[in-house]
Order: sequence, then C-alpha cells, then structure tokens
Amino acid sequence: MRGAVYWRQAVGYRIHMTMPGNSLFPFLFKLMVVNHMTPTALSFRHMIGFMGNKHGGDTTLEMTILNPNTNNTIISFSVSPDTASGAGIAPYTGGLIYPGEMKTITLSPALAVNGSVKCEKGIRIDSDHPTFVYGNNRQQSHTSMDEFLSIPRRELGNLYYVITGKKRPQLLVVGLYANTSLNITVRATSGASYQNESYLSGQTLYETMKEYDTIQIVSEKRHNDFTGTEIKSSKPVSVFSGSQFSESSHLAEQIPTVAKWGEHHVTAPPADEFLYNTTIVAAFPNTLLNSSCLDGSEKLLTLAEAGSFLNMRPSNVTCLISSTRPVLVSIAIYSYTADTSMTIIQPMKRVLGDLMFLAPENVYCFNLVVVTYCNSSLTLDKESLGTMKVDGDSGICIGRASIGTGIHTIRSSGHAFFISGYIHGTKNINSIAFPLVPNCDEVSIFLF
Repeated sequence: MRGAVYWRQAVGYRIHMTMPGNSLFPFLFKLMVVNHMTPTALSFRHMIGFMGNKHGGDTTLEMTILNPNTNNTIISFSVSPDTASGAGIAPYTGGLIYPGEMKTITLSPALAVNGSVKCEKGIRIDSDHPTFVYGNNRQQSHTSMDEFLSIPRRELGNLYYVITGKKRPQLLVVGLYANTSLNITVRATSGASYQNESYLSGQTLYETMKEYDTIQIVSEKRHNDFTGTEIKSSKPVSVFSGSQFSESSHLAEQIPTVAKWGEHHVTAPPADEFLYNTTIVAAFPNTLLNSSCLDGSEKLLTLAEAGSFLNMRPSNVTCLISSTRPVLVSIAIYSYTADTSMTIIQPMKRVLGDLMFLAPENVYCFNLVVVTYCNSSLTLDKESLGTMKVDGDSGICIGRASIGTGIHTIRSSGHAFFISGYIHGTKNINSIAFPLVPNCDEVSIFLF
C-alpha cells in the first residue's frame, strides 16, 4: 500500500479501497481528519440520487469513485445537514484516491428516495480532478439491482425528456442550486401522482428546488410508462429514471440533457443469447428516423412532436439509428435466464488518451460492447480488441468482449479515438447495464 490514507470521521459509511493488484482492503471512516480539504477547493462535481428499489426491503446503496488521472485525487461527498442528522450520518466526508484506483462507499439505506415525494436526499461528490462516479442500488434478498454511471455537473442542463421502464416507472430530479424553478410536464399511459395530487398526461407539476432537494414521481400502477415526460428548470438539475422493483429487476439510469443528445446511434445485444428492446425519444418536432439492422430490416418514420417516442420490436442483431435531429436512445436487455436491465445508448464520444472504466465487484459476469470507427486500432487491457463492420458505408465497427470485475483500460494506437458502448453484467438471474463513457462532449481527462 502506497502511503497513508486519511479520512474525515463519519458515522454510517463504510469504504472499500482497490489498491494495485486489485486487492480489496476494507476501511472504516474512523481515521484522521484532512484539515486542508474543503468543498470550495474542489472544482469537479457530481450530484446524484438513488431512486427507491423495493420499498421497505433490505436495500444496499453503494457509490464507487474511480480516479483515472495520473495525479492523486482529493474527494469529498456530502448530504444536506437535515438529512445527515435524521439518518445518523456525517454531512461531509472526504479522502484521497491514488492514480488508477477506486473507492467503494456503502451509504445509508435512508438516502434512497421512496414514494412520490419531495425530500433532501441528494448526494454531492466533489474532487480536485475529474472522476468516474458509479451508483449501485440492490436488494440483498431479491433479484433486483441496477448500476448507473454519473454525469458530471458541467454536462448537466435545463431540459430533459426521460425514458422509463414500463412497470412501476419512476423518475427523480436532484437539485444543484438554490431557487431553481422546476416544471415537469407528465406524459403517462395511466397518469401519475405527486405529494397526493393526481396528474393526467399533459398536465404540468410546478416546484422550486434548492441544493440536495430530490423530487421523485413513482407510478402507483404497475403497468404505466412515463417515457417522454418533459423536465424544464431555470438552473441545471440532475435527472434519473427507470422503474421500481415489481416482478422484475430495478432499473436506474441518469438521463443526459437534450443538449448532449446525438443523431447517430448503434444498438446491439451484449451476447447472442440476449434480446433487447429499443426506445427512441425526440426533443424536437418532425424528427425523421432511419433504423437499419444487420438482419436486413429497415424502418423509416417521423416523431411528430417533442417527447414523442418509438418502442421498436425486440431484436438480437446490431442496428444503426440515424435521425435528422438529436434523439435519446435506450435499450432494455433481457434473456430467458436474466432479468431486464436498461442502459442509455450514447453517440460516440472523442477520447484523448486512455479510457479507464469499472466492472463492479458485486456482479460475476460482464460483457463489454464497444462502438468505434473501423480505422481505430484499440486494445483492452493490452490485448487487441477485435471489431466488425456495422455496414458497408458508415465506417463504424462494433466489438464485444467478456471481462472480469475490476478496473480496465482501453487504449488506441493514435492520440485520440471515438467510442461508445456499454457494460452488461449478470449475477445469477440479476443483471445490470450502464454506459461505458460518461456523457461528455469530449473525454479528455482519462490519461492514466
């Protein structure tokens, strides 16, 4: 172990730290105070929240922070003082992560947001260098879990349209700034409720938020869909959506703001035995779509208005989706032996340097799906990453690989490369999925 690790004392948190060689050392936050570390000195920020999984169940919340930099990274995470007092945890905790290492922090289950309510359960993560932040919400006695990759604060915005699950859908908005006006225009197949008030599809909910505030809407009906719901705010907010546990797995994803959507996406299953359903949402009226798949099927259609969406038929082949205006694309992955998981499909992002990513310790088997340009020569953990063409004209290739748990690195023979993709993991019949790359215009921080 290199050097000492210092932590501000806290109650209610437990940490695991991955050191060189992928050894796992447990630490309790009962060590020395880092006096020089204050949130104002840490310029990189994430703001996350955890949607309720199964209300009243044995929920475990975990947050893993990965340092992909060549420098030591100071981190802190905090909750609102009122929430900290009520949950018996410290409002502010911090520490140090060495280059190429990660820390997994087990959070109080009291930080999960249950029900259609407004409360203060946002979690703020600050650091002096960019980091990857992963969130995991799982049930110990049920097959219900999911993982999300956090979007940095600087990439958040004021306009969102969500994609949710179709059984007990839920969405969560987390406040970043004081005096934030929030308008949620509901799109729902069976209506919605919030704070004991009912809302029909097309009606708007008005709220005001401050930092750490969380506003969640959960369907009271098992079969419902909030996909296409519009979220507008006067200041940037953080948005999550998915579905609460019903008879299948909990779904959770952080939603990118409309300004970060794209016009070209590639969808594919993680392996041949899996099927997936694609959902596409428009942010602009009269958006033309073209979906072309390797099985020869093709679909041309128009999404007539902002918030309108398309659910495509199940597929187990690679498809190329093009649109005349930016759209949001997600896939729900399932098989006969695994519960459903959901991930956002991002347009390709430009990466400068190497790309580090994490396969969490609490899942057994992982499949990596990578989309890149065919002229890129990529390696995964120093081994060649094979790819194949999506079609004859686009110059886009796709690759798949089975990977183990822990930290992995993708490298290119050039200085920069373009990449998209996701990670899919299974544990018995449990499954998770999340994007490979944070939702940034250009990923230029991962230089380990």
